Amino acid sequence: MNVRSVSVSAIALALATAGLASAQTADYSPMTRSEQVREYLKDSFGLDPFGHAAAAAEFDQLTNTPSEWDDGAPGYGARLANAFAHNVVRQTLKFGVSSLLHEDTRYIRSGRHGFWPRTKYALLSAIFARRPNGRRTFSFAGVGSAGGAAAIARVWLPRSIAGAGSAGASFGITLAGDAGSNMLREFWPDLKRHFGRD
Repeated sequence: MNVRSVSVSAIALALATAGLASAQTADYSPMTRSEQVREYLKDSFGLDPFGHAAAAAEFDQLTNTPSEWDDGAPGYGARLANAFAHNVVRQTLKFGVSSLLHEDTRYIRSGRHGFWPRTKYALLSAIFARRPNGRRTFSFAGVGSAGGAAAIARVWLPRSIAGAGSAGASFGITLAGDAGSNMLREFWPDLKRHFGRD
């Protein structure tokens, strides 16, 4: 089973169980406009996205993806620029759609107890956002921006990965990355507290 089929299966499973994730958070507060702008700038141009782009470029360098870019410094620079630009496009689309549809795409920890309830919440959050009343619904901004950025990036990518199949794989990998990031945000404070006591 390849990466694309795994990603599609994961998204289908999440959509099938969507009704389980519509719970409302009593103490939820929607972001102000200035907070939305700060979040956009941080997610587009902050240290974290630069670090993620550098890691993605290093992985692509090791796997020689795309093959048209060499394995030296110029190739790494092109891969770094690609990863960084892909994220900026994604965040810009997400900001625009979320502003239009009043979606809050931030990850907010579940407040739930137990590994599986928290894991399900974190994974489903890759395709859910909060409305101003705190209720979780399907995220057109989060999912749409992943697909839009995957498609737009084909404009500057070389022929070997410029097709629809590569765009679909990129879309799935982006959502899988969101799910993994959510898992880290959900459980990392607990792990830090646990190991901090030793």
